[in-house]
Amino acid sequence: MSVTDKATQAPEERKTIVKSNRMVKAKTPFTKLEHRVVASLIAQIDRDQESFGIQRVSLRNIIERAEVSSTEIFRKARDICDRLVEKSVGICTYDEDRGRVYTAYTLFRQCRYVEQEGLIEAKFEEEMRPLLLQLKNRFTMYSLNFFLRLPSRHSMRIYELLKMREDLGAMRISVEEFRETLGLENSYDRFTDLRRLVVEKARHQIKENTDIQFTYRVEREGRTAKWLRFFVQTSGREEDPVEGLAPQMDVNVDTGSETDLRFDVKTWFLKGLSQEEVRGLDQKEIEALHESARSEAKKRHPDGKKSVIASETLRRMEEKWEPGRS
Repeated sequence: MSVTDKATQAPEERKTIVKSNRMVKAKTPFTKLEHRVVASLIAQIDRDQESFGIQRVSLRNIIERAEVSSTEIFRKARDICDRLVEKSVGICTYDEDRGRVYTAYTLFRQCRYVEQEGLIEAKFEEEMRPLLLQLKNRFTMYSLNFFLRLPSRHSMRIYELLKMREDLGAMRISVEEFRETLGLENSYDRFTDLRRLVVEKARHQIKENTDIQFTYRVEREGRTAKWLRFFVQTSGREEDPVEGLAPQMDVNVDTGSETDLRFDVKTWFLKGLSQEEVRGLDQKEIEALHESARSEAKKRHPDGKKSVIASETLRRMEEKWEPGRS
């Protein structure tokens, strides 16, 4: 084993996954078992290290932490290695001149299964460095054990997204973006099926297996579901994060109460920044960023309600800010 490999070997008891927010929001077309392997490999990384070495995870350790009895992961270990070096993760960024840019990244340079030792060894591609290494701000941390206990890939992805917004207590995402992020563009064509088989199942699974729970509202334009608004709370917290509104309710944004759906875009944007980033911004920069994003949001939704414009403005402010990350 090289000195570099030894340096990148985190203690076996390490339990925290750390990803940039862009990585959390990435399109990751993995199976449940692949998610477990990738998450375990990422948990071995020290985010302060400057380059990737070989990361190693024990399949037996994954089974124990996931609290499952199935040994399927051993039978599929070779296939998992094959698929992980073939699959890519998709990340959207914003370019001032070209707008939104979608980039597909290869996750691993190599991935191998050491059958006698029950280990998967992998090395991340160098292009993944800004997404996993030297993370100073705009990153998400969550428990490996909680993540591994989730019984479906959909609840895993929703858990990650909600942990990213846990401090804010809420997350609003379009149904279209939700489908894309979870890789469900060609599944659950009827929203009622998406809601019942994905969102509702994840709600129960996340509550039963992790440190958070959520309620949500469906926001509609006419009869069409357009947005999902999630309300996140730490498990055990007594207050109702939905502020008196019934959970899992539908709201028609054409006729519903505008005050119920309004939020301060600039405040939400600033809450997503580190203290370093906030200190480096002046009011004029924030106003210019907000106006630019709001103008684009209005062009995309010329007849949109205030809540729709506000949410789209926030999303575009965050996209525009990404290239400026330190």
